[in-house]
Amino acid sequence: MYVNTNDCNSLDELVKRVSEEMISHNVVMVDIDTGRLKMKVDERPLVTVDNALRRMISYASWNSLIICSRCDLLTTDLLVMLCRGITAWTNLYCGSRPVTIFFLQESRLPLNDERKSVMEIQGKLERKIRSLFRRDIVEPNNLSYPNKYMRPDFDPHAELKDIVTEMPGFLWNNAVEVAKETVGNFGIYKPKILEDLGNLRHGQFRKDISFKTLESFKFWRCGADSDSNEGFSKCEFIPTDRKTALFRGTLSTELIKDGRIERAGWAAIKFENRGPFLKKRYFSSWSNYSHFLIKCRGDGRTYKISLNSPLLFDVTWGDAHSYYLHTHGGPYWQYEVIPFSKFIHTVRNRIMDKQYPINNINVSSLMIMLMDRIDGDFSLEIDYIGVLHDRSHLEEHSYEAYQLPIMFTEGI
Repeated sequence: MYVNTNDCNSLDELVKRVSEEMISHNVVMVDIDTGRLKMKVDERPLVTVDNALRRMISYASWNSLIICSRCDLLTTDLLVMLCRGITAWTNLYCGSRPVTIFFLQESRLPLNDERKSVMEIQGKLERKIRSLFRRDIVEPNNLSYPNKYMRPDFDPHAELKDIVTEMPGFLWNNAVEVAKETVGNFGIYKPKILEDLGNLRHGQFRKDISFKTLESFKFWRCGADSDSNEGFSKCEFIPTDRKTALFRGTLSTELIKDGRIERAGWAAIKFENRGPFLKKRYFSSWSNYSHFLIKCRGDGRTYKISLNSPLLFDVTWGDAHSYYLHTHGGPYWQYEVIPFSKFIHTVRNRIMDKQYPINNINVSSLMIMLMDRIDGDFSLEIDYIGVLHDRSHLEEHSYEAYQLPIMFTEGI
């Protein structure tokens, strides 16, 4: 229980309030502001506070009394007197029962230049009042998530003149992209409509991601644990002379000795295609295909393919379906075909008890990750990524769903 000075008009009223709370609560914290409470006219202030503290400590029968006394520079005599009398009071009234008393001294010294700069920064970081024309409070959804890709040049408090200067170029470039997409929709032959309706031949496949031009790499991002100061792994994703992509680097499981990081050693590349005005594009055209297809050649390591399906709110940002990519090693290419029914539902790389098949309509990004806890160099060359249709594959989901208890919220 917390008893504040602002709720009382005098020391007598504060003592009475403490005595009442001691009866019904095990722990009572008392905040005494010596400058706030009114003293009696016929008694000295020091004696008045001394008597009040004696009475409150005497009420601490088998309970814990925590007294927090705030003193300014003008009541130093009071502070000295209280420190000298604490031991006698606790032995007299409480014996071996726990009693805690704090003394906080408010500083009225002028701020130096360092403290002024710190206070200014803290003031800027404080939450501001909502306004019709300003939105500084960010809700946990991916529509207003600031600096989602952790760009170093991101400025949350950009000047309005800079935004006005860059806006015409941004609008023009995206308008050109919209025009290109619109022109591409006109035509008589539309194979995409047949694919969406499920009219696919046995063995039909399509290449969705290739690396024929340098423009293909603008949708890819590369990262490792060293980018966030959580490890020593490094990686890169570069084009080759054979018009393929090479994912290579060094994996290290060495921990940073900061007492916070428990495990390290991962590197990953991520593909996320965005259209004009940063509109997210989904792999909805994969919904009627049965297998995931990748042409690659690696170094014998085991990688992980993850199809991420984050939705609007933050509770779904970690949703993904993952499966392992076992590379053979050597100079020969391998065509790895993985049924979509084999993908495992994970949340932030943790396998969930409740499994359900993947829905490619919600998949918006693809990630290839290495985290096999083997230190050393790695190399994975990719030619293309696509999908394949096999009419003989009728399996919807390979894993039995874990039956949760009936009293669990997900079991009903």
